[in-house]
Amino acid sequence: MVVAVVIVAHYLGLLRSLETFVLRAFQPIGRLIVSRAVDNTRSTVPTAELNQWIRQLEEQNAALSKENVQLKATLAATVEASVQAKFLREHKLRGVAGRIFSRSPNPAAEFIVIDIGTEDNVRVGAPAITSDGIVVGRVIETDRLTSKVLLSIDNRSSFAGMVIDNPAAQGEVSGVRGLSLRMDLIPQSERLQPGQLVVTSGVDPTVEPKLLLGAIQRVDKQEGSILQSASLRPLYNPARLEAVTVLTAS
Repeated sequence: MVVAVVIVAHYLGLLRSLETFVLRAFQPIGRLIVSRAVDNTRSTVPTAELNQWIRQLEEQNAALSKENVQLKATLAATVEASVQAKFLREHKLRGVAGRIFSRSPNPAAEFIVIDIGTEDNVRVGAPAITSDGIVVGRVIETDRLTSKVLLSIDNRSSFAGMVIDNPAAQGEVSGVRGLSLRMDLIPQSERLQPGQLVVTSGVDPTVEPKLLLGAIQRVDKQEGSILQSASLRPLYNPARLEAVTVLTAS
């Protein structure tokens, strides 16, 4: 009977003040019990074993992080290769996509190494492009399975170029210290202005015409000279390249 009365009083809220008082009174005791239980658990695990376990977790986390980065790079390269294949179809060009697996360790030399070679019909002198038809460089070495591409921003790089909306404004496009591009030997009579795009001219038989090289940033004229030059901005970021397409003979 007493139990029934207590239950009814609880549901009616008549014991709320008393229940609150009892709970608050026993909270410190509960915390003490839990704290001692945790301490007892910790004391049962040797410090050396605990440290080893922590190190193993850290190593596993590092390995997973590295694998995640590699998977993201592979995915990016696969997507880029797919977009490049679409560009080739739309412009009726032939080429083979290659993933970048190595880059120049020397700041004075700007090149990349890709995982395609002579087995894929890659030839020395062939241009390498991005998915937008932007020239990033030219193959300078190749073997059966790999190829080295000298980037267009390297000092040793050279392409025959022209202003896209002014075919008479032709010149030589070369790299500048691994940072930018420069177009020289342009006739002084041709009008140039910042923002104009420069493309391959087709003079070089190994490079298809009208592939993007860069955009004019500054025009340099010398009084009394029959030629002028221009500083160009590259249209790609070397650090963000994951894959390129090497154009092959038709």
